[in-house]
Amino acid sequence: RGWLGVEIQPVTSDIAESLGLKSNNGALVSSAQDDGPGKKAGITAGDVITQVDGKDVASPKELARLIGAYSPGKSVDVTVWRDGKSQTVKVDLGKLPISDKQASGDQQQQPSAPAKPDTLADLGLTVTKSENGKGLVVTDV
Repeated sequence: RGWLGVEIQPVTSDIAESLGLKSNNGALVSSAQDDGPGKKAGITAGDVITQVDGKDVASPKELARLIGAYSPGKSVDVTVWRDGKSQTVKVDLGKLPISDKQASGDQQQQPSAPAKPDTLADLGLTVTKSENGKGLVVTDV
């Protein structure tokens, strides 16, 4: 599965209006991970991702689905809305890094010390805020 390395959230009507977007489609980048392919390609916080390889992105959930459908190493054109205009950047998708805890998951656990996940990644979940702002949406398992 491809990895873009950005944290995203829905584009609200207020955000769309403030950025000069005609609709609230897309996924707002809240941050780009330092070691992620998105940041290396120039994607920054505040960008709204509107297309991947010419396919419209309606929501953060759809962006996660589109990116996840590509193989790591695939080069894709990501269209972002930045500074009042549309721009396209080429991103070489990465592979989601495996944390040390996940890598050691194959080792046998002591019966008296069951593993306790610290993050959603440890549970194998990826989530985003729901489009209506109430709760979370699981975007990947």
